[in-house]
Amino acid sequence: MQHKIAFCRQYLKKAKNIYLVGIGGIGMSGLAYLLKDKGYKVSGSDIVFSPLLAHLEKKGIAVYLGHKSQRVKGKDLLCYSSAIKEDNPELKRARKLGIPLVSRGLLLACLAQEEKVIAIAGSHGKTTTTALTGFLLRKMGLRCSTFLGGMLQGHTVSAEWGREVFVIETDESDGSFNFIRPFYSLITNIDREHLNFYQNNWGKLKGAFRRFAEQTTGKVIGCADDEAVFDILSRLPSGRSVSYGIRKGDFRACHITFSSFSTRFDLCFYDKKLLRWEIPLAGRHNVLNSLAAIAAIVSFRMEGKLAGREKEIEVICLRLKEDIKYFPGVKRRLEILGKKKGVIFISDYAHHPSEIKAVIRTVKSIKSSRLVVVFQPHRSSRLKSLISEFADAFYGSDLLIVTDIYLASEKPEKNINAALLIENLRHPSPKNIIYLPQNKLMSHLSSFFNQGDIVLALGAGNIDSIIRSVYRQF
Repeated sequence: MQHKIAFCRQYLKKAKNIYLVGIGGIGMSGLAYLLKDKGYKVSGSDIVFSPLLAHLEKKGIAVYLGHKSQRVKGKDLLCYSSAIKEDNPELKRARKLGIPLVSRGLLLACLAQEEKVIAIAGSHGKTTTTALTGFLLRKMGLRCSTFLGGMLQGHTVSAEWGREVFVIETDESDGSFNFIRPFYSLITNIDREHLNFYQNNWGKLKGAFRRFAEQTTGKVIGCADDEAVFDILSRLPSGRSVSYGIRKGDFRACHITFSSFSTRFDLCFYDKKLLRWEIPLAGRHNVLNSLAAIAAIVSFRMEGKLAGREKEIEVICLRLKEDIKYFPGVKRRLEILGKKKGVIFISDYAHHPSEIKAVIRTVKSIKSSRLVVVFQPHRSSRLKSLISEFADAFYGSDLLIVTDIYLASEKPEKNINAALLIENLRHPSPKNIIYLPQNKLMSHLSSFFNQGDIVLALGAGNIDSIIRSVYRQF
């Protein structure tokens, strides 16, 4: 993989004009901002216009709708997202013209080589953890570069340069996180996710995370509560890892209490209570995300030398405790859209069974109202490989409305559809499950809402834009 990085760096040194195919994705748009900030002329294409494309245009980045071969002429380098197929006309034309082609993950890794990197990986929680880590480091006065697979609430860009340390959300979905050689790395958890890329092989998936940890030059931070992560940490040489968790770990959260959309806990280090914390986030999963950010920042600031330095750690944590109060949260992570006619609308990115369970459990712990879940399955391959895990994923929902699969870049598979999901569900009861085709969501969805309900829209596709429109019209 290092020879690919070397070639990519050579291309970047010569390049002035870079073209991004699939520029409207969250990762590709973030890459566009980084390249623009570094002085490159950046342009790109995508299929559908979106708010992300509008923001790119405001930053002076030329964007085009549709993929047309003539646009790549005169470009020095072409970068493409993992959603782009080999027969894409812009890729084909670039090959003919001899323009170097690089994947998004490779180009990001190449840019990261110029920085001191804290790389964050995991099946779930990495966007919030990355956002928290970058936000808190900036609050401490560091010029922190960030690259997120999401967006902070109130922000319009997902990546920016800062020069002192580069906090990156990595991507295991296409194996590109193995291109990165981090200074510090963090693994939140490892779950049965993106198995289509790993040939449905758990060993291959875990092996990719193991390589990610082994390629780290400094400390590896990981969740000790996660069996697979703990196994990776335990195999590293002595002194190479820092752990966190609720059940066990060097940094632990004890005596957790929930209050509306915030959470309190005792922060303990080596089982010694340091201080009482409050985070403006709900749920046990966000306790773990916060612990991850704390462990990473403390380790980084103290250069990995933690033993016997509880007082110094407490000083850093006191500062973090104050700063975290101002964290705005991440868009589509338990994002409250508002309240209308007594109905609370929430949007969340959860699309994997583990994520769905965590979000529903969190919402039910906050408010005992009737919970209406609107779910858009994401990718046929995920539904097919995790159908048994989905069976209990919606426990706690009072009414479940399922719509059609958002295929993303995949082709439809025979008999893999919303009906398959519904017939395999054990919760809620069949009378409380409704199938509503996507083309009827806008016109029919609000008829199922009652005053006092919480409406929770889940999925990684376009369900977010749909529920926002329903909310506006409600």
